[in-house]
Amino acid sequence: MDIQQLLDLRKITQAVSRKFEDELKTHLATLAPLFSPLALLGEYARGGSKTAGLQSERSYRELCTRFKTLTEQKPFLLNASLKAPLDLFAATPVLIPVEYDYSAGTGEARHQIKVTRPLNWTLSYPEATPKRIKELLAGDLGQVKEELVHAILQALALAVLYDHRPGLARLFQDLRFPLQVCQFDGLGSLPVLSVKAPLETHLPEDEVIIQNTQLTGIPSFEEVLDNADIQQLVDPMRQDLIAIAQSLSPDSSTTDAEHLS
Repeated sequence: MDIQQLLDLRKITQAVSRKFEDELKTHLATLAPLFSPLALLGEYARGGSKTAGLQSERSYRELCTRFKTLTEQKPFLLNASLKAPLDLFAATPVLIPVEYDYSAGTGEARHQIKVTRPLNWTLSYPEATPKRIKELLAGDLGQVKEELVHAILQALALAVLYDHRPGLARLFQDLRFPLQVCQFDGLGSLPVLSVKAPLETHLPEDEVIIQNTQLTGIPSFEEVLDNADIQQLVDPMRQDLIAIAQSLSPDSSTTDAEHLS
């Protein structure tokens, strides 16, 4: 790959990324009530309803336990506790492209680069993005402790909600945007939700990455799509229908598959 090919692929990748991100934002706006922690925690969250009963108490106790365990570990090491009612707000989660550190080159001629995955996003409440929590951890704890505690609480509340609503994962899978819990460097065992588009992006050779960063003067890079991956994109529903047709009519499975194609 040369620089011109990289530029062409980047244009395609950015256009595809915008397409998928617009779709995801539409889905999230529609599904916003399912991401509200108030329904899960009931009266244990400020503004929540008292009708949820025992389930709310269990969710609250689980949240407190996970908060205590997490904040006693590195990198947080906070002397903090939770008390009901919790200040949790029914905000629609936001999408932030996933970033990671990459070392390009060999030997002493290595370049430390921040890489973005344009088709892979973290899903978090607005005040609790991984980037924001890292910024708070890098600040003066005496000044940011309250905000840091709130951000951790928001992140854990979303993770607990996800665990208690397994239908969310299935729903996003059916929408072709797999949703899962992951962890990020610098955030210990803090659970973070991430969502992916049904296409993968890749890094080119280190030589191309280094040349690109030298031209721009910025130590950052975005992964790019492979055109072949777009051509080979498979619809899971189509594959399921083909499998059903083949299982019910083995003698005509080839013809059925061709018609479904």
